[in-house]
Amino acid sequence: MATTLRADLYVAPPIPWAKPNGQQGGVWSPISCTLIHGSEEAVLVDTPITTSQTESLVAWIKERIPTKKLVKIYITHGHGDHWFGEPTLMKHFPNAVPIATPKVVAYIKEHLRNRMGVMGNAVPWSNRRTKVPPATV
Repeated sequence: MATTLRADLYVAPPIPWAKPNGQQGGVWSPISCTLIHGSEEAVLVDTPITTSQTESLVAWIKERIPTKKLVKIYITHGHGDHWFGEPTLMKHFPNAVPIATPKVVAYIKEHLRNRMGVMGNAVPWSNRRTKVPPATV
């Protein structure tokens, strides 16, 4: 029997970003996360950057699907504004499995090794990931 799928879109509140010299550079472009869910389970596509944005997303997910289980967090690509929120999500949904393609995982690993300072300086209060990147799909 087929299950009807539903997709709900969450847009994170805007956040400022800083230039390398510490001055404000403007406002980060909107970050959207998609929640795809059937009758019992859900998949989240991408995460916001900051802890506060991700906590707001968590509240929204719990309101949207109070009786369903978040089973996967799919990371579409390796830029931090698509995966920095994963540690906060995992605190609330510890059984969810973060996943990404092999190329995305490789990019994230490279980002963690060499470029974290770039994002950390632009978004000094970001929810920086220090764990192993997501599993590959």
